[in-house]
Amino acid sequence: MSEPKFYRRKLRPPKLSDSEENLEISSDLLLEEKRRRIGMMERENITRRVITLPRRTKLRIRIKLFFKRLWVKMKKR
Repeated sequence: MSEPKFYRRKLRPPKLSDSEENLEISSDLLLEEKRRRIGMMERENITRRVITLPRRTKLRIRIKLFFKRLWVKMKKR
């Protein structure tokens, strides 16, 4: 017979009781969340701007990035 397979269980946070609902979230975590949200919004704005560019401009940007990355790889060797 085959041996039983053991899978890792997902670690889920325990359910909050009434007394734990009133816990305060530290300011460090709030600042980190705000910083990540701002970064995500900036990336979305950049993506939106790139999508609206003409094809020729997008192609030019891709070619420049390709050669730049290639140059960095060559310098590392």
